[in-house]
Amino acid sequence: MSWRLFATLAMFLALFMCGILTLLQVNDQKRSPPVMADGPKAFSGTLVIKDIRDITVAANHVILCGATFTKPAQMTALVSEAASDRFPPQMVTCKPVGLGTPCDGLVASRLNNFIVAQCFTKDGADLAEQLISQGILCGQPDQSGGHYKPCP
Repeated sequence: MSWRLFATLAMFLALFMCGILTLLQVNDQKRSPPVMADGPKAFSGTLVIKDIRDITVAANHVILCGATFTKPAQMTALVSEAASDRFPPQMVTCKPVGLGTPCDGLVASRLNNFIVAQCFTKDGADLAEQLISQGILCGQPDQSGGHYKPCP
């Protein structure tokens, strides 16, 4: 390989690397700055229970604060159907952890893409309390400061 060919290849490689670095810098500048959340906010919307482990309110995936599904995995479909029958789509209002729920200071306000919240029906009934009293979910006293009773 001649020095001339080597020098030409080295120059093209240097130009190529400069081009790549320029593209990376331009793309980095186009990214929007991270949005700082102001903290948790209450929200309202239609309650939909497709699966007892996937409750949604106004397109937000919700984990009910202080309550959880503890039955064997084989019962998930049966329990989910019972929950959706007893609680058809309806308007609810939810307070995320940090806005005066029994779980404040005991659990995080988010778990992955789920919002941990206490939700209430139109008549003011606590949704978790209703699901616990009907044996669909079990209370987690350690997460709710004893507000919800555990399953027997």
